[in-house]
Amino acid sequence: PSPSSMAVAAPPATKALTASTINPHVRTMQYAVRGVIPTLAGTIADELAADPSSHPFPEVVLCNLGNPMALGNKPFTYLRQLLALLEYPDLMEDETACAAFPKDAVAHAKALLAELGPGGLGAESDP
Repeated sequence: PSPSSMAVAAPPATKALTASTINPHVRTMQYAVRGVIPTLAGTIADELAADPSSHPFPEVVLCNLGNPMALGNKPFTYLRQLLALLEYPDLMEDETACAAFPKDAVAHAKALLAELGPGGLGAESDP
């Protein structure tokens, strides 16, 4: 390989995130989809179903799932459209396929791809 194509190693980091340097709370945290709070929410929902006057509110809104669409929010469509165009730029060459995307998403994708160069988003792209 020519010297211009060889990667230059970065200087050694002065700080490193390791098991001994990370906050101990991060090491012991748990993702509890079925933890204490969701379990209690289920119990309360059951109680409300059996007796609507059992609590001073009419329903339980489950917000622990990390799914905003489950709460009626619209999906993040623009970002998904932009990523689709960036991952498969040939879509912008097909008039019918391109018409399925908003014009601003197409323009944004073209601008980003122009900056990224011929490698696009590919893992093999040359920086």
